[in-house]
Amino acid sequence: MSRKNLNEFLIESLDSPVFRRAFAQISLEKATRPVRRCRCVVVEIPEMAQTDDFADITPGTVTAFVGREGEPLLRKLTKTIKANNTKEFNSVTNEIKQMMAEVSSRIAGAGIYAESQPQALPSFAEVSYFNKTLIGHVYVDDVLRVNANAFPYNGGYLDRKKFSMIEYYRAASDTPLICVLLIRQPKLSEIEREALRLVPSGSSANNIAAALAEPFTPAVIAILVAAAAQWVVNELVNLFVAFLHGTTVLASIPDAVLESEDFQNKLKSLPSEVTAAELVQLRTHILLQKLPK
Repeated sequence: MSRKNLNEFLIESLDSPVFRRAFAQISLEKATRPVRRCRCVVVEIPEMAQTDDFADITPGTVTAFVGREGEPLLRKLTKTIKANNTKEFNSVTNEIKQMMAEVSSRIAGAGIYAESQPQALPSFAEVSYFNKTLIGHVYVDDVLRVNANAFPYNGGYLDRKKFSMIEYYRAASDTPLICVLLIRQPKLSEIEREALRLVPSGSSANNIAAALAEPFTPAVIAILVAAAAQWVVNELVNLFVAFLHGTTVLASIPDAVLESEDFQNKLKSLPSEVTAAELVQLRTHILLQKLPK
């Protein structure tokens, strides 16, 4: 899928009455619910890890795993990363993928109804970096105990203390959410290293991008499923699970792209923080190629 095709799909979908109703419901709940800040735990794939290790995580991404405090899968996730235990890590991500596949099947099998009643939503959260929203309305429930979402990352500096998450919770929800953020460095060329070295630390938000289809956040998708917006959700099934299938092919940007006259001109003429954003966009275009056409 190209960025152009994705944008066209989003524009068409955002114009649907069903999406507008779903987004209005989310906006109302967001405006009326109590809010609490949640813990963010930031970990990184060890430098000693081999290229094929932790295969479910794509190089050049930051993946947010959201669940309830005390969720066993999140504890196992951080433990296996710190121990560089790729086998146990893959076992955990396989469980998460199975949950996501179950939700995906539920989306794909939704019936078609002319009208729908507002759905009672569980607590949902918004994940940010340096006040830049990466994804909103992330929820977990009894089926999807851990919700995983990945963001393109160019390999530049990230201040771990600047990741944050707020939860819009239901009154009866005593256990807050927690976010485990997993950084996987991409393979950088000398051109990229030099460009990223010049990016001011205060502009590090340009080193990470928001979720590709951010308007279609998990909670919005859940409402669309309940509303049976079949023509929309059929396309969203693949987007919903796409990033939890890493591939080493995407570890680096092709030299031909970095050495192109167009990119070299940008490198010379643009401020360093803008160049960082350009590098994120290049990685985004590459990551999009793994999605179905």
